[in-house]
Amino acid sequence: MRSSCRPKGETSTKSFQDWAGGEQVTLAIVFTDVVGSTALGEEIRDEAMNEVRRAHFAQSRRLIGQFQGREIKTIGDSFMAAFKCAGSALDYARALQGNTGHPQVRIRAGIHIGPMRVEAGDVFGGTVNFAARVVGAIKDAEIWLSDRAKEIYVTHNAQMAELVPADYDIIFVHDPQPAAIRSFVSESARAGSRWVFHSHLDLSSAEASAWALLRGHIVSYDAVVFDAEPFVHPDLRTVPVTIIRPAIDPLGPRNMELSEETVQTILRRYGIDPERPLISQMSPCDPGSDLLGVIDVHDRVRREVAGLQLALIAANSPEDAASVAYFDEVVRKSMEYSDVHILRGVSEIGNVEANAFQRASAVVIQKGLRKGFGIWISDAQWKERPVVTSRDGGLAQQVLDGETGFLADSTEAFADRVGRLLRDPELAGRLGKAGHQHVAKHFLLTRFLVDSLRLLTDLTKEGR
Repeated sequence: MRSSCRPKGETSTKSFQDWAGGEQVTLAIVFTDVVGSTALGEEIRDEAMNEVRRAHFAQSRRLIGQFQGREIKTIGDSFMAAFKCAGSALDYARALQGNTGHPQVRIRAGIHIGPMRVEAGDVFGGTVNFAARVVGAIKDAEIWLSDRAKEIYVTHNAQMAELVPADYDIIFVHDPQPAAIRSFVSESARAGSRWVFHSHLDLSSAEASAWALLRGHIVSYDAVVFDAEPFVHPDLRTVPVTIIRPAIDPLGPRNMELSEETVQTILRRYGIDPERPLISQMSPCDPGSDLLGVIDVHDRVRREVAGLQLALIAANSPEDAASVAYFDEVVRKSMEYSDVHILRGVSEIGNVEANAFQRASAVVIQKGLRKGFGIWISDAQWKERPVVTSRDGGLAQQVLDGETGFLADSTEAFADRVGRLLRDPELAGRLGKAGHQHVAKHFLLTRFLVDSLRLLTDLTKEGR
């Protein structure tokens, strides 16, 4: 089914140009389309198809925001969106393919990156036209990256490789973005050093065309390291992989012991009453952490727990336009409640203050996690704080449901478990102590050092 193009209007505003960087910009463009939309529309008829389309579009818009992109327009069942880089565009397309918003919808997506012009409520140029051709060439529910997007990745890695000297014994490369560097360094740098690829991201379900590009570079490393076993792509099961989970420093500023007087002084400095119950979340300031959802959890629980306060700590100050816009939305929502406190990362608090907030919290929450391990949950467990988290990233590695904390999948489930812990101090204490023991066994810096030294020893034993 097709209908007239409906511009969103967003690209005609000054804010979009500010986000994009001007009128002449380089962006990653994503076109998505519903597979078999004509047949589906004929099967379920117009009214039902409109409902399906609305659900799909709502999900697409939510994910565009989550991955810090901008909607440009819809064309029938197709979506056109812009992102600052191909990686974010790919993350969005993969997430939308995994959950299209309606069980009857399957999507294909084409991604291309290049220069374009922002004008009159739209974007124009050969990049846009080519991105449309990419999605038009896809027949089934697949995601295709254009050759240009792949070329940019390779070019950037080749440029960075020129900066790598040849006199290091061991070189660590972290995460997929620079993974191709080893392939482009000089022969002497490649042969004279042992190379380790360490991914802190979950690559288990990486999009097929992106993984085809990455795999050849990754398997050439002397060692491959992941933060958790579930993060490993199935293609690497035949490659020797080392698991080195993140760890906390129990004596560092974020975890060292603080006196009760120090904790209360810090709380009062930020307008929090130490005499009333507090729940908190410390996380990146992005939609994946669902700060808005945490406010909803607090709103539900405060009706049963009098005087309940919430502290939301943005681990890093928002910098790009999309993060700033999301942070502003969180702040606006928080102003509807007198007991919600927003703190903006290192610009307002440091590690000692974060330590104090966790120690003062009756429950520590992690409503969502866009990527990574979320090791700050182990910080809270080390302090014997009961935790309630989602299952994202490495959170389920740290929280054994019902044993060292609770896992939850919805706002209702979060509110239920947080409420239980606040009403049952004995349960909260038991889970807090079990969480501390779990961290002591699996997530302390001493274990991380042993794992890392074992890897380095094995590499140097193998010689060059």
